[in-house]
Amino acid sequence: MCERGHHDQFQSSTPRARRPAIEPRWTRGAKRAVGTAYSTSSRVWHTLDHACITEVYYPTIDSPQIRDLQFLITDGETFFHDERRNFVGQIDCISEAALGFEVVNREQEDRYSIHKTILGDPHQTCLLVHTRLEAPPELLPKLRMYVLLCAAP
Repeated sequence: MCERGHHDQFQSSTPRARRPAIEPRWTRGAKRAVGTAYSTSSRVWHTLDHACITEVYYPTIDSPQIRDLQFLITDGETFFHDERRNFVGQIDCISEAALGFEVVNREQEDRYSIHKTILGDPHQTCLLVHTRLEAPPELLPKLRMYVLLCAAP
């Protein structure tokens, strides 16, 4: 749950209203990568863990804007996967001189994979995430990919 605030704001007189299942919280402090753009004109910083974006900071490194961003995948019939629970990830630097990353997340049964290039735009205040889904030809048309973004509280 990414909502901010107390449980009271979710209470209602209607019987269908529910409290959030879990309290909102930040991701773990352990990070596998920290990145930003090479230019000082960009004031965006990001972190990665489990091959997912775990925080995005702007306009200063102590001002979180995004808590985490991950992809959800389903075939609409037999499975629903999220990147944190159902994938094994690998993170590599784009180059020795850049704070950008190549990320490959392979589904645990190795049926398909998500490939991402993540880097800060050097000329604009944004984080670029180029994403590609790879799967065998018989599975790829069945797959649907969704973005799950939790904004910072």
